[in-house]
Amino acid sequence: MYTKVVLGILIVFAYVGIKPFAFEKMAQCYCNNVDFTGLPHRKCVNNICVGDETLEETVCYASLEKDYSIEKGCTTPSLCYKEKQTPVHDRVFECCETNLCNFNLTEETMKYFKMYEKDTQSTVLTAKQIESKPSTTQVAISIAIPLSTLFIICSIIALYVHKVRKKRAIRLIQGKTRQRLLQEEMDLNELSLVDITSSGSGAGLPLLVQRTIARQIILHECIGRGGFGDVYRGTWNEQDVAVKIFSTNEEASWFREYQIYQTTMLRHENILGFIAADSKDTGACTQLWLVSEFHKLGSLFDFLHTNTVSLEELFIMAISIVNGLAHLHTEVIGTQGKPAMAHRDMKSKNILVKNNKTCCIADLGLSVLHTSFNDKVDMPNTSKIGTVRYQPPEILCGSFNVQNFESYRQADIYSLGLCFWEICRRTDIGTGKIHSYELPYFDAVNSDPTFEEMNDVVCRQNKRPLFDESWHQDEKLKAMVKLLSECWYNDSAARLSALRIKKTLLTLSKDICTNIKQK
Repeated sequence: MYTKVVLGILIVFAYVGIKPFAFEKMAQCYCNNVDFTGLPHRKCVNNICVGDETLEETVCYASLEKDYSIEKGCTTPSLCYKEKQTPVHDRVFECCETNLCNFNLTEETMKYFKMYEKDTQSTVLTAKQIESKPSTTQVAISIAIPLSTLFIICSIIALYVHKVRKKRAIRLIQGKTRQRLLQEEMDLNELSLVDITSSGSGAGLPLLVQRTIARQIILHECIGRGGFGDVYRGTWNEQDVAVKIFSTNEEASWFREYQIYQTTMLRHENILGFIAADSKDTGACTQLWLVSEFHKLGSLFDFLHTNTVSLEELFIMAISIVNGLAHLHTEVIGTQGKPAMAHRDMKSKNILVKNNKTCCIADLGLSVLHTSFNDKVDMPNTSKIGTVRYQPPEILCGSFNVQNFESYRQADIYSLGLCFWEICRRTDIGTGKIHSYELPYFDAVNSDPTFEEMNDVVCRQNKRPLFDESWHQDEKLKAMVKLLSECWYNDSAARLSALRIKKTLLTLSKDICTNIKQK
């Protein structure tokens, strides 16, 4: 196909007779006769031929007359050629084409050119040579322009053919994609959310289905609000799901949390099960969705507001929370491994309560990642930090090492201790005294403390949440008091690890809890 096109273009060039482009030369000539320059429309001014240069091409001449006088001026190539073809006896007539080239032509040089005219190939040329001999630049241009034109035409044709083939390929792929998507949706209709969210891959639904799930979900009531946006209960495939809707200016947070949930091997029974991420155009704006498991008991914050817990439920909740945190903190090395992660915003509002009273950790948008092979901390692209009330003293006083991943794990442990304190406060140990739900440091700061206020309480006054005297009367709660104190050390390096806390809680719960996995 391309060969035929090229041959056709060459035939067109041959037919129209494309010739080399020539540049007209208007030489500036020396003249020595004020009355005659060689051309009627030219005058000799200050020994230079001047006049309308647009009328015709001009060359310079020098004429050695019989009396050995030399006449210099300007003429046309045709007149010069005519003079050369009809020579006059004892007269020498020469032409040249460069500026003022006739200025240095003297009697001696004119005689020399007469003697050796046939051998002369210097800058002094005959009129016939001036008309017929193209310069190197002219030759190059005469070759380059047709070739460039040919190249451009061939490129346009090639681009057109490429686009046609690409459109055909896209239509073919889209057809196969629609078939695959329909098949996946048919298969997914037979799955429950337990099947979708219980695998260890961490990827949620297939990506093709994730991109269409927003059109399949029916939203119901709002169940939570935050700085990022709102959380709604939704229905998908006749099952309840939680839909976290981000505003458009929180796109970076949405994408970061989506990336975290896509982490390989993140799936865990005590980490909120991720289902899909999608965007939805409402006409007024674009909503960014994260779809996850729905837990009707709500957050730990909401649950403790309206419910007390037994000693057994205290340990069930505490062990499940630290179990999820230990999974985040642990790096799994291998081809299907998982980086170590720190939550950075551990608080009761970011912990959800399941029907069996175990808990799972949610809201991973501020998490940091770390892999041992490069020892780099992968931070989210935001200046936000976790909730001020739950921040450890090293962050509040400005001594936190942001380049050391272990610092983030130790900060999580401090926040974890505050969450445990909230549960302990609502634990019924049979004494008849049950405290109302309160946030940590409720007796020291207001409901929305500033960074400076928390710095003053935690760092300068060195305060920690208070323990009720009744807790010391129960051996289990007394052990919890000791455990919480070890989570709140000013020296972050002295705090317990998540695995150490998990083992301690399992030991304390042995004779209380019968349905806690000893692992």
